[in-house]
Amino acid sequence: MNGVPVDGMENTERTRHSPHHRAAVSHNHLEVVMCEEPIQVGFPELMTEIELVQFLRISDVSQATNPHHVVENLKRFHQLPCIHISRQPLYPLAAVRRWVEDKLTKEGAL
Repeated sequence: MNGVPVDGMENTERTRHSPHHRAAVSHNHLEVVMCEEPIQVGFPELMTEIELVQFLRISDVSQATNPHHVVENLKRFHQLPCIHISRQPLYPLAAVRRWVEDKLTKEGAL
């Protein structure tokens, strides 16, 4: 694979490994190999409501004083995916991502 030049990098080898990608910098070139699965940085497969609020950036985009009310509205009127374990709501990350993509498609953003 042809590398992409990286300005200001030393001519040293640096490699970062994860289950999903590898990036190597060598001789002022960057090579990134991506797998089909995206990296889930910072969010677990089953998110709590607090993690969901952070993932959707509700506090950044809503003027509501209580993000819980926004989440309840999304569940009740917009079919936000949710499961309950021991009466606690959990939000599957993959399902929430699909939900966002579906909303974008329906609203004509994609």
